Amino acid sequence: MQTKSTKVVHVSKVYLLAGIVSLFGVVSCDSSGGGSGPTGPDIPEGAIGISSVEELQNIGKADKFPLDGEYVIVEDIQADPTSDWNDGNGFEPIGSGRKPFTGILDGNGHIIYDININREDTSGVALISSIKDAKLRSVVLKSVDIKGSDGVGGLVGFSCSSEITRCKVNGSVVGTQKGDNNSGVGGLIGYSGSPTACYGESIIDSSSTSVTVKGIEKVGGLVGWNAENSEIRSSSTSGNVIGDQSVGGIAGANMTIGSTSNPPIIKKSFTDATVSGKKNVGGLAGFQRSGALISKSYSESKVSGENNVGGLAGEIIFEGRIKKSFSDGSISGNDDIGGLVGVISGGSVTNSYSKSEVRGGKDVGGAVGSVSGYTTISEVYSSGNVSGEYYVGGFIGKNVEATSNQPIISSGYWDIEATGQTEGIARIVRSGQGESGVPIGLTTDQITGESAENMDLDFQDIWQTVKDDYPALQWEE
Repeated sequence: MQTKSTKVVHVSKVYLLAGIVSLFGVVSCDSSGGGSGPTGPDIPEGAIGISSVEELQNIGKADKFPLDGEYVIVEDIQADPTSDWNDGNGFEPIGSGRKPFTGILDGNGHIIYDININREDTSGVALISSIKDAKLRSVVLKSVDIKGSDGVGGLVGFSCSSEITRCKVNGSVVGTQKGDNNSGVGGLIGYSGSPTACYGESIIDSSSTSVTVKGIEKVGGLVGWNAENSEIRSSSTSGNVIGDQSVGGIAGANMTIGSTSNPPIIKKSFTDATVSGKKNVGGLAGFQRSGALISKSYSESKVSGENNVGGLAGEIIFEGRIKKSFSDGSISGNDDIGGLVGVISGGSVTNSYSKSEVRGGKDVGGAVGSVSGYTTISEVYSSGNVSGEYYVGGFIGKNVEATSNQPIISSGYWDIEATGQTEGIARIVRSGQGESGVPIGLTTDQITGESAENMDLDFQDIWQTVKDDYPALQWEE
């Protein structure tokens, strides 16, 4: 039976994808006369038309194609010949770290096909190596084949104080990460945020990828490392994301190194990618810290790993936050496996739920695998089947309590029948006299339909009951 909540999710996805689909011609763009070269009549005054891969390669290399120029793609571009360029190294990324692209690039409804780049020992590898104070609009790349070291992306290697809107990448992006930097590998962008001497806000809006992304650390379906002053919104990913550590369907790492007043954000975004790794593997973000936020987002991903594996995030520390989000996929691994988060120590999960099937070895929970530190879990429920070998709980696998920093659990619920677990917390480790609070086990009838109104959830502003189904978040309408 298709439930109402399932329909709500699909409707929200349709609206989010509407603008992305239009990039492939469902909504046409008038480009008549656009094939006439750099001065086509359909482009803004002062802008430079791009009609071939040779002209694209000239950006930043010829006087008539400056790095701060305004460019408009005026017809579809076939870049397959780039595989033989530069002794097999392929297309040379536009700009560099020292000389970033600072202008405007508008895809104008056209597609760039078959960009080939093979530079496994090089940092900042993408169509555009580095951007600063730039604007990229509706740039669509199809069938890319890109290989670099670190800071590798389909569209941009390093993004700083720039706006990327309605862009799309399809193909393969691989980062060897042979150096010590490990600044990220992403389907769209390798690294997005504010490094030294770059303080503006970076925005990724209404963009998507359908890619195979491979790397070692900080590997993401959209962004490898989403850092300070960077916001991802209304974006989506599909395909395969593969790495070792900090691997996520949207962002491999959603984090800054230290404290900041402008932590990275992922909001109103979703993924149904297949995400796999070893440690810190999540449907949306592999690793999250320092106030980083996930809000009003969801994952339908198949997520697998060894340790610290979660439906939304693999590991959260240092006040990382998840709000008003949910997981509805499948999660599997060895130790510290959770429907929402694998491990959380010093962070918060509020107004969220997991319907994901969760399978693991030790410390397995319907919502969270392992909890410790100054952590808050509030207005959260789990309802997917949960199974494992040792310490398996319908809500939490392992809860570490102490006198000074025990987690706080309030308004936590699990479906005893659907999860297959009679214990909400499988094991409690006490290093003092702390007491976190306990989740409440309910039957399916008690947690669905109008009966759910008896749960201590904010049904006025945040939650809604659903006939014959579990509570949903109001934003899902």
